[in-house]
Amino acid sequence: MLLLLAVTIWAPCRAAEVGEDEDFVIASLLVASPGDVLYSCVGHACLRMQCPEHGLDYCFSYEGEPVEHQIPRFFAGRLKMGMYAVPTKDYLPFFANDKRGVKQYRLNLPLEAKRRLWEILDNRAMEGADLSYDYLKHGCAQTIIQFLVQALDTIPIQFAPWTEKYDKTRRELLASRVSAYPWNRIALYTLVGAEADDTDCSQLERVVTPLDLLEVLQGAAVNGRPIISEAPVQLLPEGKSVGRTWFTPMLLAILLLWLSLANFWLRWPFVDWLLLGLQFLLGLFLCYLVFVSDLPCTEWNWLLIPFNPLPLLLWRWHRRWALAFAAILAGWVLVMCFYPHQLTDWAYVVLVTALVPVFCRQRNK
Repeated sequence: MLLLLAVTIWAPCRAAEVGEDEDFVIASLLVASPGDVLYSCVGHACLRMQCPEHGLDYCFSYEGEPVEHQIPRFFAGRLKMGMYAVPTKDYLPFFANDKRGVKQYRLNLPLEAKRRLWEILDNRAMEGADLSYDYLKHGCAQTIIQFLVQALDTIPIQFAPWTEKYDKTRRELLASRVSAYPWNRIALYTLVGAEADDTDCSQLERVVTPLDLLEVLQGAAVNGRPIISEAPVQLLPEGKSVGRTWFTPMLLAILLLWLSLANFWLRWPFVDWLLLGLQFLLGLFLCYLVFVSDLPCTEWNWLLIPFNPLPLLLWRWHRRWALAFAAILAGWVLVMCFYPHQLTDWAYVVLVTALVPVFCRQRNK
């Protein structure tokens, strides 16, 4: 409430005294480098609002409830998220402790728009964490764009022509930003369902990562003036490189494929049961996400076709359907290879290929 009073009451008086001094309120975009875990692997963005005249300096950041100790609630879709207002001096240490870099980009907005933006952010922060966790609709990049549009009111943002990149789906855009993080990438494809493949949403709705947000704002203007024109200020240096590892999901999938093919001659039963068990457990998890969980963007998942509990549940009659299911798996692999939008990680394509010989062998047992 104090922030709202400072901006709505003192700002008009001060602006009149100094002849509409645009620096009475300073708005900046902060972009943090990626972290180790899934929810931070694309980085983070927030808005920094400053009023030097009154010594106010706050970061407004959309945050979800901590996931580390609430993993079951996360998968159930019961976590909440909302806007938090944190003094900048207390906010930056969160990233410094993880050795994540933070860059600041000053936003060239009219003074009235910056005052409205601060008021909008302050009001939203007072509402608390009352939104269901939704990384596509309420993620940091999308909320910042929405708040900027609201703050500018009747003043339109002139965006640069959208590149072919934004003709892709949100799944593809997310995947491109986590390409250096193989385990996070496959987790993304496991959790994110068909909603992320929707091509009916606008290009602006596809801006779901901080780096995409920065790219869009650097090409945008208000009243013919670039929103971001100055070089960034490095608030925190990037202290480490995360995500890269020699043992990747693709390597694991290739090893399982090799083992499955070699088992034509080895004939080790435990190999088949290893792959069938993996297929069953992953199928149970996907069934929970699609049919039980309220986690956003899990209404349908293409992985349910090759990974579901039915093969083991109907194992007693496997001689009747094993070959047919092997054909379904092979067809799924072909669709994933040639479909114009990337629907799954290539490691899953290799893993499903490894399952095909398993069901082919069962036909003659």
